This record gives sequence, structure tokens and C-alpha cells, in this order.
Amino acid sequence: GPGPNKHTWGAALLSKFPIVESKHHFLPSPVGELAPAIHATLDVYGELIDVFVFHSGQEEDPEDRRLQSEYLAKLMGSTPRPAFLLSYLATKPLEGNYNTYVSKTSGMHDIDYTDWDRWCEYILYKGLKRVGYARVSRSTITDTELQVGKFVIPRSSAEAAQLEARPAEERDRRVQEHEVPAGW
Repeated sequence: GPGPNKHTWGAALLSKFPIVESKHHFLPSPVGELAPAIHATLDVYGELIDVFVFHSGQEEDPEDRRLQSEYLAKLMGSTPRPAFLLSYLATKPLEGNYNTYVSKTSGMHDIDYTDWDRWCEYILYKGLKRVGYARVSRSTITDTELQVGKFVIPRSSAEAAQLEARPAEERDRRVQEHEVPAGW
């Protein structure tokens, strides 16, 4: 994506799946440095899945953050395909601009809205079935944490619609190990 040579923090997407298309965006940042985003379409086992990678600016200007969150919400909401976001949002869960990223406009869900101890790194998704999530944190530096999500692609558009209609409590229900199919 747009890199530091364009006065941004840069953004990158590495994928084991073929990248069918990639578009780079500079998000509105009238006060701080430019914030880069990537919107790519991957061929995941024959299914087209959209992925968004975003790094908000570091200046932490409230207007920059608001404009960036609105732009990204519209961008994520523009695709009818299953999608996920891997991002550096610099917002607290369930507060402020978080509610723009996770909204009806974006159509995105938080991989675990009950994980309250995050600040900048988030995984959001839509049109996919979340089957796993783990976050490993080291001390108080959130930039060093590791987040991993595992998803299943719905078999049909009807199944995808059914997944999207579920309330968050059901979508994020924790299960016992014996309830998880061996292949997952």
C-alpha cells in the first residue's frame, strides 16, 4: 500500500492466497499525516474474499480519526462479499470511533467485542463464520501483541445471510473443545 515515502506509516498485505485485485487509499487526514489503507480481493479456495488493511495516523487528532473511521466504514460497507479487516485503529473497544468501524454502515463485526484490553490492533469481519480467536499480549505495549482469527467461508449466500442475522451474543458464543470439528 502507500508507504512511508508518501508521508504515511505505510500498510502492507502478505497473503498465501492469490491477490486478485488491490486498491490503495489515502484516508482523510487534514491535521495529521496521511493514513494509508489497502482494499484487496483474495481468491480463497475459489471464493472471492475482501480484506482491508489500515493504519490510522499517529497524530491522534479527533477530526482526522472521525473522518478516517467514516471513510473506512463506507469502504468496508461497499463490498457485498465476505470480508475482514486487519487494522491499527487506535481506539478503545465499544467507544468512540469503534462504533463507526463496527456499524451498519460497514456491516463489520468485532472478532471478540468482549476483549476489552485492546487499544490499537483489531480484526473485524462480515459474511464469514468465526471459529477461533486468540490474542497474546506482552506487558503494556499493544503494538507487540499477536492476534489470530480463524474463519469458515459460508457455503451459500443464504448461509452467509443467516450468519449476519445472528445477534452478537450468539455469533461470539464460546464453545468447548469437544464441540469443535477436528478439521478446525
